[in-house]
Amino acid sequence: MVAFNSLTDEESALIPVSPKDSIVKKVPVNDDIKASIDINYDKDQVYSVTFNNTETDTNGNLEEVLQMLQTSDDNKA
Repeated sequence: MVAFNSLTDEESALIPVSPKDSIVKKVPVNDDIKASIDINYDKDQVYSVTFNNTETDTNGNLEEVLQMLQTSDDNKA
């Protein structure tokens, strides 16, 4: 739901069903992703959420990238 709620009205209008019709994957941070996330993000992976059935004539499916939150496990040595 976080990814869906961060979409613009125009983007969310492209999703004909529900946010449940999406695929979530952990992906490595590459140069393209680095350009669009917080400069202080220090993890090597993010969540990529792809919303199915949102492709247009000029673009593929809508994809949102989410930074992983720090958990208490991240602080363990």
